[in-house]
Amino acid sequence: MTVCSQDIVDSLRERLDRALEKFNLENPDLQIGFSLGFSPVFSSSGNFQEMLKQADNRMYDEKRKKKGFRG
Repeated sequence: MTVCSQDIVDSLRERLDRALEKFNLENPDLQIGFSLGFSPVFSSSGNFQEMLKQADNRMYDEKRKKKGFRG
């Protein structure tokens, strides 16, 4: 398991956002998007199933914030 900080997660998200924005501008007929879910190890007492559930919930929260998501 790799441990990383919130700063690393935020940096990765920003890099992906910039790359996809560029791609989408260059390919208007093939728009790509993403949502990122994560779970800090310490927030779920190390329970793998709980970590997956928390990451999944965060991903769907992010999707709901984006325009047009109804899931």
